[in-house]
Amino acid sequence: MPQKRLTIPTFESERAEAAWWEKHRATVESDLRTAIREGKTTSLTNRDLDIARQLADNKGIGYQTFIKLLLHEELQRASGRPRK
Repeated sequence: MPQKRLTIPTFESERAEAAWWEKHRATVESDLRTAIREGKTTSLTNRDLDIARQLADNKGIGYQTFIKLLLHEELQRASGRPRK
């Protein structure tokens, strides 16, 4: 029987999001380990991360925040929705 996948909800606050991730941490980690073993993940290369770190540093923000901003912008562009 296939394992049921978690559905990540929309959160009303960062606190609510942090609590959800903490509550589901073991399941998320297990699912990630399985995906890695099965070759179902995509990773950024060290070069990608180095570039992201440098560009983020130039903007005075953390590289993970920078990557999230890039992802958000691309999702908005790809979906045809205006940027907020």
